[in-house]
Parts: sequence; structure tokens; C-alpha cells
Amino acid sequence: MQEYLIISKRILTPNGFLAGALHIQNGIIVNIYQEEDELPDLPMYGYRTQMVLPGIIDLHTHGLLGWAAASFDAEKIEKLAQAECCVGVTAFQPSIADLETMEDYDRCLHAIGKANPISGARILGAHMEGPYFHPDHKGCDLARNITPSLDAMKAAIEASDHHLTYVALAPELQNMDTIIPYLLKAQIRVGIGHSDATFAQAWQAIEMGANIGIHTGNAMRAIHQREIGISGALLLHPDAYCELICDFHHLAPEYIQLVLKMKGKERVLMMSDATEMSGLNEGIYRIRGRKMIVKEGKVQLEDGTIAGSSSYVLAGMKNLVQKLNLPIEDVSYMASMSPANVMGIQAHKGSLEVGKDADIMVLDDDFNCMVTYVEGTCRYQGEPLSDYTNHTFFNQA
Repeated sequence: MQEYLIISKRILTPNGFLAGALHIQNGIIVNIYQEEDELPDLPMYGYRTQMVLPGIIDLHTHGLLGWAAASFDAEKIEKLAQAECCVGVTAFQPSIADLETMEDYDRCLHAIGKANPISGARILGAHMEGPYFHPDHKGCDLARNITPSLDAMKAAIEASDHHLTYVALAPELQNMDTIIPYLLKAQIRVGIGHSDATFAQAWQAIEMGANIGIHTGNAMRAIHQREIGISGALLLHPDAYCELICDFHHLAPEYIQLVLKMKGKERVLMMSDATEMSGLNEGIYRIRGRKMIVKEGKVQLEDGTIAGSSSYVLAGMKNLVQKLNLPIEDVSYMASMSPANVMGIQAHKGSLEVGKDADIMVLDDDFNCMVTYVEGTCRYQGEPLSDYTNHTFFNQA
């Protein structure tokens, strides 16, 4: 039986920071002590004044440190899960996109379904971003004009061994009136984005239950004074959640402030949209036959199109706290509790409370991750990132 105490002057609970201890038993928080309480005689891990926060839940990440979510190899997905712990992530969905065929999507989904879900950060399931996008808002994804097909989606679910948990699509495309309800009935969350949907089309999709805006503000019809489109629908609909990439490259700080003012922390999902180049040095990389340029925190194609982030949620948290002066309590909520709520796992993840999983990250004041616990097991202890990097990845152009 694994039982111990985590002690700090700054433990973030739903009631705010406290000085005290978390009592962990078999991966679960079984008690929370105040500093003045008498503590049980157990092994203690002390973090002094370092921040002890809920682990990050990243619902939208394509890779990290040279490991790609779009892999046909389950062992490489497990390596990605281990790397995620370096940046405070304790649960995530590997996100696959930009593949040549539906068969390639199926092979990646099969690998995610076969991966050990607790080899590092908890794998919640697979996130399939595409290929059903509007060609005018494809972002870096290759335009293939694949016709949306219910049969193809059924095959994808089977390929994942029913581990497909999240699908992103453009709701205005053909056959979505059958595809969206089918996915929702199968308990798969549906996000809308890479879309030219009008306000009415997006509102209808949200009403159906496709109520997550995929990297809101990016790769979607923008607000116009006479047609506010999908962006306006996501901001106005009370049931809609908005994913936000907070690297300050994808979105202006003022845009983030606008979304927060309209939606509140409860309806905002911090996510990384990280790529396999995230955490690596600046340079030119070749990914699936295309040059990707990593510079100043951005990943771009040769034509300047943003192709994902080279950062991660933890860096976005630092931006919001240190540059926008948002309370760390609210920022942590958007990185942990909101994603737990949207995935229906809030009963055991998303916050440091008695009865929940001991998913914990320990940070210094500059938002560097020092230690990560996943369901009570210490998965990262400040080792160099190079220890978790895929050194065979470096195919620089």
C-alpha cells in the first residue's frame, strides 16, 4: 500500500491556497491537513513554499519533445505520455491530424487504443482533429476534400477499440446532421472548428451538443458586423466551451481577455495545441514531408501559416498570471477543472480534494515544473528534458 504526505506552504484547493499537507493513499487524496493539525506518522515529501497545484489536463496536444501523437506505434504514444509529465500534464488526449487518408487515421487510433493508458500521464482517449474541415480554414492541414462519412466514423471508433473520445469537425459540411448525433450518442465529445459556419449553422451544432470551440479564434470564420459566424456563436451560446491557446502567438492577449470576460473561467479550456517540436530548439524540421519552422515560440509552414504551438499549457498559465495578472486560482481552474468537467471526469480529477486522484504538479514561482504525480505515482522529479526527448526525431531540413 502506497501511503505518504505531500507538504507545502502553498497547496491549491477549491477553497484557495493553504499551508498544510495532502494525505495520499493508493493514489487517492484521503485527507487534507492544515498546518496546525497533527500529522500521521507517514513518509513526507516537503516542497516548502513551492506551489502544489492540480495536474494539467490537456485535451488537445499533438506531441512534445519529438514524440508525435500521430504515430502507428503504441510504444511511442507511451513515450509521449511520459514526456507530458515534464510539463505538469497528468492526463491528456493524444490529438491526431494532418494525415493522408482515413486509413492512416485508423492506424493512429489503433495505436492510441493499444497504448498503456497509465505509462505516464493518464491517456484519456484519442482526439481526432479532422479530416472533415472547410478548405478555407484548414490551417496547416492538407486539403483533401474527404467527404464526411458516417461509415468512416464508425470504422474510426472500431479502430480505436472504442477509445475515441473527442472529434473535431466543421459542422456546416454535408452529412453532419447524422454524424454529430451518432458521435454524441456514442459518448464522444464533439468540437467545432476549422470551419466557415455561419452563426445559425454553428448555433444549431451547439444546440445538438457539439459545444466545444476548437482552438477558438483560430482556423474559423471571424466575427463580422453583419454575420458573426461560428466565433460569435461560441461566445454567445451559454453552453459552449472555448478552447484557448494562450501562447500569445495564436491569439492576441486582448482576444483572450474578451473571451474570458464573456465566458468566465468555467467555460474556458486551456490547451496547448502542442506539436512534436514543442520543447525543442529553434530550427527547421521536416514533418511528414513538409518543412516546419520553429522560431520565437511559433511553429510555421514556409508560407507563414501557423502550424501549431511549440509551447505547452504551463507556459500559457505563466502568460496569464504574469502578463495579464489573472489569479492563479482561476488559471489553474481553466487548465484542470474545466477540462475535467467537459470530459465528465470531474468526480475524480481536476482539483485537489478528498476522494479525488492524486494528480499533482509542483511548480516554482516562474512556473517551472519540479515534480509531477499521476494518480499518486511520482512520474517526474525535475530531470533534464533531454531524458524524455526522442533523439531519433531530429530530421532537420
